[in-house]
Amino acid sequence: MSKEHTEIITCPECGKKSDFTVWDSLNTMIDPEEKEKIINGELFRFTCPECGFTTMVDYAIL
Repeated sequence: MSKEHTEIITCPECGKKSDFTVWDSLNTMIDPEEKEKIINGELFRFTCPECGFTTMVDYAIL
């Protein structure tokens, strides 16, 4: 079973707050479309919808 929740992230560039999906656990057999996002790092990438600033968000995932 995969489990996720939403965190509010403040953009370090412009200060705007936005939602960001944080995965607590991810079963790639159940959610195969997310497997590539883990491999290429997209699952951990935050892009601010206001200014376009992109950064990696470091969080634990099972």
